[in-house]
Amino acid sequence: MKTRRIAPDAKLEAILQAAEGLFSQQGYSATTIAAIADRAGVAVGTIYRFFPEKSALLRSLHQRVADRMIEAMRIGWQSEPDFAQRFLPMICALFDTAVRDRELLIVLQTARDASPEQFSKAIDKIVTAIRHMYIQGLECGIYRQFDPTIAANIAYGMVEGAMRALMAGKASFPRKVLEDQLATAMSSVFVR
Repeated sequence: MKTRRIAPDAKLEAILQAAEGLFSQQGYSATTIAAIADRAGVAVGTIYRFFPEKSALLRSLHQRVADRMIEAMRIGWQSEPDFAQRFLPMICALFDTAVRDRELLIVLQTARDASPEQFSKAIDKIVTAIRHMYIQGLECGIYRQFDPTIAANIAYGMVEGAMRALMAGKASFPRKVLEDQLATAMSSVFVR
Protein backbone atom coordinates (compact mmCIF):
# COMPACT_ATOMS: atom_id res chain seq x y z
CA MET A 1 0.00 0.00 0.00
CA LYS A 2 1.26 3.45 -0.88
CA THR A 3 0.92 6.04 1.84
CA ARG A 4 1.55 9.73 1.51
CA ARG A 5 2.07 12.38 4.14
CA ILE A 6 -1.15 14.16 5.00
CA ALA A 7 -1.43 17.02 7.44
CA PRO A 8 -3.20 15.86 10.60
CA ASP A 9 -6.18 18.16 10.02
CA ALA A 10 -6.67 16.73 6.52
CA LYS A 11 -6.52 13.03 7.46
CA LEU A 12 -10.09 12.80 8.68
CA GLU A 13 -11.39 14.55 5.57
CA ALA A 14 -9.38 12.24 3.32
CA ILE A 15 -10.78 9.19 5.12
CA LEU A 16 -14.37 10.46 4.90
CA GLN A 17 -14.03 11.29 1.20
CA ALA A 18 -12.50 7.90 0.45
CA ALA A 19 -15.17 6.04 2.40
CA GLU A 20 -17.94 8.06 0.79
CA GLY A 21 -16.64 7.26 -2.68
CA LEU A 22 -16.09 3.57 -2.01
CA PHE A 23 -19.39 3.02 -0.18
CA SER A 24 -21.17 4.76 -3.08
CA GLN A 25 -19.39 2.66 -5.71
CA GLN A 26 -19.16 -0.73 -4.04
CA GLY A 27 -21.65 -0.68 -1.18
CA TYR A 28 -20.99 -0.96 2.52
CA SER A 29 -20.36 -4.71 2.79
CA ALA A 30 -17.92 -4.88 -0.13
CA THR A 31 -15.84 -1.95 1.10
CA THR A 32 -12.92 -2.79 3.37
CA ILE A 33 -11.07 -0.55 5.78
CA ALA A 34 -7.90 -1.43 3.85
CA ALA A 35 -9.43 -0.13 0.61
CA ILE A 36 -10.52 3.08 2.34
CA ALA A 37 -7.02 3.55 3.77
CA ASP A 38 -5.46 2.95 0.36
CA ARG A 39 -7.72 5.48 -1.35
CA ALA A 40 -7.24 8.03 1.45
CA GLY A 41 -3.47 7.56 1.42
CA VAL A 42 -3.31 6.72 5.12
CA ALA A 43 -2.41 3.65 7.15
CA VAL A 44 -5.20 1.33 8.28
CA GLY A 45 -4.35 2.16 11.89
CA THR A 46 -5.01 5.83 11.20
CA ILE A 47 -8.61 5.03 10.31
CA TYR A 48 -9.02 3.07 13.53
CA ARG A 49 -7.79 6.08 15.51
CA PHE A 50 -10.78 8.02 14.20
CA PHE A 51 -13.29 5.17 13.89
CA PRO A 52 -13.13 2.06 16.10
CA GLU A 53 -15.20 0.09 13.57
CA LYS A 54 -16.51 0.41 10.03
CA SER A 55 -20.06 1.09 11.25
CA ALA A 56 -18.80 4.18 13.14
CA LEU A 57 -17.43 5.48 9.85
CA LEU A 58 -20.80 4.89 8.21
CA ARG A 59 -22.58 6.77 11.01
CA SER A 60 -20.18 9.66 10.52
CA LEU A 61 -21.00 9.73 6.82
CA HIS A 62 -24.70 9.77 7.66
CA GLN A 63 -24.11 12.88 9.79
CA ARG A 64 -22.09 14.41 6.95
CA VAL A 65 -24.89 13.85 4.43
CA ALA A 66 -27.41 15.22 6.93
CA ASP A 67 -25.26 18.36 7.23
CA ARG A 68 -25.20 18.75 3.44
CA MET A 69 -28.96 18.36 3.29
CA ILE A 70 -29.48 20.91 6.05
CA GLU A 71 -27.21 23.38 4.27
CA ALA A 72 -29.08 22.84 0.98
CA MET A 73 -32.43 23.37 2.73
CA ARG A 74 -31.14 26.51 4.43
CA ILE A 75 -29.88 27.99 1.16
CA GLY A 76 -33.12 27.14 -0.65
CA TRP A 77 -35.17 28.46 2.26
CA GLN A 78 -33.35 31.77 2.38
CA SER A 79 -33.43 32.27 -1.40
CA GLU A 80 -37.11 33.29 -1.30
CA PRO A 81 -38.04 36.37 0.76
CA ASP A 82 -41.75 35.42 0.94
CA PHE A 83 -42.22 32.84 3.70
CA ALA A 84 -45.35 31.51 1.99
CA GLN A 85 -43.25 30.62 -1.09
CA ARG A 86 -40.18 29.17 0.63
CA PHE A 87 -41.15 25.50 0.40
CA LEU A 88 -40.44 25.00 -3.31
CA PRO A 89 -36.86 26.37 -3.39
CA MET A 90 -36.09 24.47 -0.19
CA ILE A 91 -37.41 21.21 -1.67
CA CYS A 92 -35.62 21.73 -4.99
CA ALA A 93 -32.30 22.37 -3.22
CA LEU A 94 -32.81 19.32 -1.03
CA PHE A 95 -33.67 17.09 -3.99
CA ASP A 96 -30.61 18.39 -5.89
CA THR A 97 -28.47 17.24 -2.96
CA ALA A 98 -30.23 13.88 -2.79
CA VAL A 99 -29.74 13.25 -6.50
CA ARG A 100 -26.05 14.15 -6.23
CA ASP A 101 -25.62 11.82 -3.23
CA ARG A 102 -27.99 9.13 -4.55
CA GLU A 103 -25.67 6.12 -4.32
CA LEU A 104 -24.45 6.99 -0.84
CA LEU A 105 -28.02 7.63 0.33
CA ILE A 106 -29.02 4.17 -0.84
CA VAL A 107 -26.17 2.67 1.22
CA LEU A 108 -27.12 4.82 4.23
CA GLN A 109 -30.80 3.95 3.90
CA THR A 110 -30.04 0.23 3.90
CA ALA A 111 -27.86 0.59 6.98
CA ARG A 112 -30.44 2.81 8.69
CA ASP A 113 -33.21 0.29 8.07
CA ALA A 114 -31.05 -2.44 9.61
CA SER A 115 -30.13 -0.35 12.70
CA PRO A 116 -32.45 2.65 13.01
CA GLU A 117 -31.16 3.66 16.44
CA GLN A 118 -27.68 4.27 15.03
CA PHE A 119 -28.88 6.96 12.67
CA SER A 120 -31.50 8.81 14.70
CA LYS A 121 -29.07 11.65 15.46
CA ALA A 122 -28.83 12.61 11.78
CA ILE A 123 -32.61 12.61 11.43
CA ASP A 124 -32.96 14.63 14.64
CA LYS A 125 -30.55 17.20 13.18
CA ILE A 126 -32.66 17.56 10.04
CA VAL A 127 -35.92 17.79 11.98
CA THR A 128 -34.37 20.42 14.26
CA ALA A 129 -33.33 22.47 11.22
CA ILE A 130 -36.86 22.25 9.79
CA ARG A 131 -38.25 23.23 13.21
CA HIS A 132 -36.13 26.40 13.20
CA MET A 133 -37.36 27.27 9.71
CA TYR A 134 -40.96 26.74 10.80
CA ILE A 135 -40.46 28.96 13.86
CA GLN A 136 -39.26 31.75 11.56
CA GLY A 137 -42.54 31.53 9.65
CA LEU A 138 -44.52 31.48 12.91
CA GLU A 139 -42.71 34.58 14.13
CA CYS A 140 -43.66 36.38 10.91
CA GLY A 141 -47.30 35.34 11.36
CA ILE A 142 -47.31 33.44 8.04
CA TYR A 143 -47.69 29.87 9.34
CA ARG A 144 -50.51 28.19 11.19
CA GLN A 145 -50.04 27.83 14.91
CA PHE A 146 -48.85 24.23 15.27
CA ASP A 147 -46.36 22.94 17.77
CA PRO A 148 -43.05 23.50 15.91
CA THR A 149 -41.71 20.02 16.70
CA ILE A 150 -44.85 18.34 15.41
CA ALA A 151 -44.87 20.57 12.31
CA ALA A 152 -41.20 19.75 11.65
CA ASN A 153 -41.84 16.02 11.93
CA ILE A 154 -44.82 16.27 9.57
CA ALA A 155 -42.74 18.21 7.05
CA TYR A 156 -39.85 15.74 7.39
CA GLY A 157 -42.20 12.82 6.79
CA MET A 158 -43.69 14.42 3.70
CA VAL A 159 -40.30 15.21 2.21
CA GLU A 160 -38.72 11.87 3.10
CA GLY A 161 -41.64 9.95 1.60
CA ALA A 162 -41.38 11.89 -1.65
CA MET A 163 -37.61 11.60 -1.69
CA ARG A 164 -37.72 7.83 -1.16
CA ALA A 165 -40.13 7.49 -4.08
CA LEU A 166 -37.89 9.68 -6.25
CA MET A 167 -34.68 7.85 -5.31
CA ALA A 168 -36.26 4.42 -5.84
CA GLY A 169 -37.63 5.46 -9.23
CA LYS A 170 -41.17 4.87 -7.95
CA ALA A 171 -42.42 8.45 -8.10
CA SER A 172 -45.72 8.69 -9.95
CA PHE A 173 -44.67 12.01 -11.47
CA PRO A 174 -41.54 13.56 -12.97
CA ARG A 175 -39.30 15.23 -10.41
CA LYS A 176 -40.48 18.78 -11.21
CA VAL A 177 -44.13 17.81 -10.74
CA LEU A 178 -43.29 15.95 -7.54
CA GLU A 179 -41.44 18.99 -6.16
CA ASP A 180 -44.31 21.32 -7.10
CA GLN A 181 -46.94 19.06 -5.57
CA LEU A 182 -44.92 18.54 -2.39
CA ALA A 183 -44.43 22.31 -2.03
CA THR A 184 -48.16 22.88 -2.62
CA ALA A 185 -49.07 20.23 -0.04
CA MET A 186 -46.71 21.69 2.56
CA SER A 187 -47.98 25.18 1.87
CA SER A 188 -51.60 24.11 2.24
CA VAL A 189 -50.84 22.44 5.57
CA PHE A 190 -48.65 25.14 7.12
CA VAL A 191 -49.44 28.53 5.54
CA ARG A 192 -52.37 30.51 6.93
